[in-house]
Amino acid sequence: MFRRLSLRARLVLGVIVLAALGLGAADVATYTSLRSFEFDRTDSTLDAAHPGVEQALLHQGFANQGPAPAPVLLGTVVASPMVTYRGPFVLAQPDEAWFNVNMMQKDMNLALELGRQLDVPLPTTATTNELLTAARAMGLEEKDFSILFEVLAAMSGVGGGTASIASPSSR
Repeated sequence: MFRRLSLRARLVLGVIVLAALGLGAADVATYTSLRSFEFDRTDSTLDAAHPGVEQALLHQGFANQGPAPAPVLLGTVVASPMVTYRGPFVLAQPDEAWFNVNMMQKDMNLALELGRQLDVPLPTTATTNELLTAARAMGLEEKDFSILFEVLAAMSGVGGGTASIASPSSR
């Protein structure tokens, strides 16, 4: 079959096959390298965050005794700009919700619908959506979505912020 092709055609075909093999090998090497890099980066981030998280969890202010762990966590690599910016709302709800439970649940439902359309499982999104439903059942739909920490605390019996959830005047 190849003998019937001209020398030029065989050379072009050979170059195309070699280029395809080279690109395939480069793709595998790039994927492996990036995967290794991301694993190493995640490991180093977790290693760096470990002392701060451990200190926060072992701190006497943990669970029902005040927000003492928050400053410790905000001083570690766990504190992304978003966590640093929105983190204080976990400790004290803003006077006016910036993004309330209803708006967040609308976005969660859009994400879940897109996941269904693309056959992509979104278990964490589904769980968060259930917590938003619980917040709405508790009458907290107009609160900032950071109220989820208090909802989870109330549902688990930890306490923490249950006073603001249980109080009808806070609704």
